[in-house]
Amino acid sequence: MPPIRTKKVTPEEQRIAKAIREIKDGTLKNVSVAAHHHHVPYHKLYHRFHGRPAMESNGGHNKALSIEQENALLLYIDRCHELGRPCKRRHIELAANSLLWASDSPRTVSKS
Repeated sequence: MPPIRTKKVTPEEQRIAKAIREIKDGTLKNVSVAAHHHHVPYHKLYHRFHGRPAMESNGGHNKALSIEQENALLLYIDRCHELGRPCKRRHIELAANSLLWASDSPRTVSKS
């Protein structure tokens, strides 16, 4: 079975989430006190508390592959690993371009 990939949550993001919960529960009275208590940057906590998402949650720009195509490419890489076949950058590029061609997309992926 292929490995399950999840987004990594940094310790700082965990502290920010805990601080926001404590502000909403009333345990801590404001953002300034929560930032000091949990050792997180004030402005980062302030913006998260008021609804701004973390930068890591952005999907990125200039992405050629859709989420489904990217997941299919990850499955291909995992399958190569399971079979003991080296998955070189050229093979990944060819597989990604094959996914784009199959969806009638005129785009191609870059070497990086």
